Amino acid sequence: MASKRTLTDFWGGNDLEKKSQEQCSASEMRKDRKLATPRRKIKSEWFSRYPWLKYDSEKQLFFCKSCIAAGRSNIFTTGKRSENPKADDFSKHEKSNDHKFAVTAADSTVNEEMPRAATNAYSAVKEAIVAAMRSVYFVAKEDIAKRKVRSVQDFCRIQGCKSLEILRHSDRVCYTHSTSVDDFLECIAEVVENEIIRKMKSAKFYSLELDESTDIGICQNLMIYIRGVVDGKIESHFLSVSMLSSATAEALYEEVKHVIDDKGLLLSNLISLGTDGASVMTGQRKGLTTRFKEDNPFILSQHCAAHKLALASGQAADCIPYLVKYQALVNDLYKYHHYSPKNQNKLTASQKIMGESQLKYQQTFSTRWLSFYNSVSAICRTVSSLITALKDDVDNNRNNACVSGLLKNIARFDFLALSFFLLDVLSVLNTTCLALQSDGLTFTEVKHHINACQKAVEDFKTKKGRNYQTFIDTITHDTTNDADLPTEVEFYGHVVAATKKQRDNFAKTSQKFLSCLSENLVNRFHEDDDQISLAFDILVPSKLPDNEDQIAEYGTAEIEKLSEFFGTEKASTTCVDPPVCKTAVINEWSIFKHVMHKYRQQSFTDFWEWVLNKYKSAYPNICILATICLTCPVTSVNVERGFFRYNIVKTALRNSLYTKSVNTLLMVKIEGPDLTEFNFDNSFQLWCSKKDRRALKPTFQQKVHVEEADKTMYSREDVGFMMEYVASKCLDIQQGEETCDDEK
Repeated sequence: MASKRTLTDFWGGNDLEKKSQEQCSASEMRKDRKLATPRRKIKSEWFSRYPWLKYDSEKQLFFCKSCIAAGRSNIFTTGKRSENPKADDFSKHEKSNDHKFAVTAADSTVNEEMPRAATNAYSAVKEAIVAAMRSVYFVAKEDIAKRKVRSVQDFCRIQGCKSLEILRHSDRVCYTHSTSVDDFLECIAEVVENEIIRKMKSAKFYSLELDESTDIGICQNLMIYIRGVVDGKIESHFLSVSMLSSATAEALYEEVKHVIDDKGLLLSNLISLGTDGASVMTGQRKGLTTRFKEDNPFILSQHCAAHKLALASGQAADCIPYLVKYQALVNDLYKYHHYSPKNQNKLTASQKIMGESQLKYQQTFSTRWLSFYNSVSAICRTVSSLITALKDDVDNNRNNACVSGLLKNIARFDFLALSFFLLDVLSVLNTTCLALQSDGLTFTEVKHHINACQKAVEDFKTKKGRNYQTFIDTITHDTTNDADLPTEVEFYGHVVAATKKQRDNFAKTSQKFLSCLSENLVNRFHEDDDQISLAFDILVPSKLPDNEDQIAEYGTAEIEKLSEFFGTEKASTTCVDPPVCKTAVINEWSIFKHVMHKYRQQSFTDFWEWVLNKYKSAYPNICILATICLTCPVTSVNVERGFFRYNIVKTALRNSLYTKSVNTLLMVKIEGPDLTEFNFDNSFQLWCSKKDRRALKPTFQQKVHVEEADKTMYSREDVGFMMEYVASKCLDIQQGEETCDDEK
């Protein structure tokens, strides 16, 4: 019977173990011998054999004088340790390309001529690239298509800009292709964006104003503005616009978080979100602001005050049937003239004859009900010529039911009276809306504007407005008894129907509209909706009482609300510390309100700019509350303006633009300074660092005449060395700047 053998015996495991043990013992013996070997000594002959060698006895390091002089970066510029020096290390370094380059640069003949010629060549290329960047910057600022960059540069050459000639190496290499233009734009936009991010990172907190919209290319886009307090001043900047796969709350949440992470911003520093109040933004269950409050419970949700005013007026009009019909009539009037040059020319001629302003009627939208103001104003200012033109059309086209219906519905008392009445009311709403769109608006100022608007609306219930009173004085009738009022009146020489039913319809419609508008203003701007925002009113110097005896109790309840909200730890998906200390806020407020009492005459923003720059360390928690108040956006009109500029860039003729390209263009157009003030050096350095540029290669630089005073021409190898030398210098400078930024 055969004996049993294991796999280890079959493969010779015992022999392998023996061999491994022998190898370990041999390695240990070598280590012992290595430790027993005495350290090598520094030989004086090394310094004569290698004249570039330098030894620092204090640091015990070897250096290469040539590499240091040439600005190279290797082990002999940082210091080669001398524990066990070997001549072989020096010979290897002497044969390295880095050292050869340094020695060549240090040569006397090259040192006098080559770097100077290389610098001239490099300066010529830099001047040409910067000139090309200026043309791209100009095109972006003036909303000109990118394909026009070549035409702009050709025009500059005709005007005598010789620096651009260097870039025309061939028809294929002229830096006017769309790819090259995109590279220039991206570098310019990145420099502008980096400055914005730097400012917002220096701020204690930041807030976001955001909204979504659909462009001409049927693409849903999300636009974001960022707001913060920098050196005591409120600054608001365009941050980004990106395309959305869908306009759901989940998609918006993911996109905003992606933008925050991409820009290097901290979610813990986000303190407020300004939106238009749509359910997808402010929904209590799954809205955008609700999701962010789960991550950071100290975030405040701000509903744009201008949007709330528009919603209050628009919903008041939707409750009244005749106002809905009135809007349809205004749009029919717009279409009748907009789509017919003949009708528009006839109206313009009538306006000239009547001596009225030559105005065109505008379209109205239910979502932007305050746009009625311009439409109603145009109708009231040209109503006489309008009726004249419509009557002429009816006389010439008796079978045209459209113009007959328009004339019948317009030449009547209720339509005309309602037009002049709305002109008075909408002028008040329009003035308030413009006031709510101003920069640096505070919560207290919003309250004052809305209160004034409510009082003005209430006055219209008992008093006639200026425009409506003018209309009443213009129409003529013989009797003053309401029961005997005629069914027709004369208005600027036109006979207008004015039945009792029409008069009652106007009276009922006007009073109901005023009642609904007053009620909506109260509901939309109710004081109990946002107690935290209203509590910030105590930080306004002008709100303090004149009597110093009343200061002791001033703001006690409000400061407790603020300290409770911002000073208490709250559960969240991420660990976010309270911005302030609850006890410290109350203690600081008891002293600070006496300091603030002396500056009651100063404005809110001016006062806190002074305090944040001077007393930030003395009252840190109060200053944090003031920073939060200044950072919170009262309106989101910046985003509305941003979309207006977006539609200027992406038009029907440029509807194929990618959202990413529009984002780059908007960054330059909105945030870029004037052409004469922008520093193109940073953009040029960034452009050079992106990749190896053909403009900096020797084959391209043969077009640059690198001649000195003695007219000495250099070979291709010399030119190659020069460009390598300059490019290395440029890279070293840029790396040094990045190191300095990191240290800062």
